[in-house]
Amino acid sequence: MVFVGAMRANASLHRPRARPGRWPVTGRLLTRDIPPPKPEKLAQDKKLPWLSMNRTLYGKPTRVQYKELVARWSHPAGRTLDGLRRNSC
Repeated sequence: MVFVGAMRANASLHRPRARPGRWPVTGRLLTRDIPPPKPEKLAQDKKLPWLSMNRTLYGKPTRVQYKELVARWSHPAGRTLDGLRRNSC
């Protein structure tokens, strides 16, 4: 899933699932050896460069800047898609 939007300050970020097997409720919290990024610090982090792309917004070509972070966003954003996929059909 690709999520584009503002990150809440209380986002619960987890590591992506690393190995197959039983579905965990959540992944290991990022707070062990990588602190969870806050939106302000993520924007100022020089190690994570700003990326850019050209997109059409409201009918006009616009250059959009963004940062990319791979993580699993648990319950604060709602039910995960993993659970929906397993229970659907």
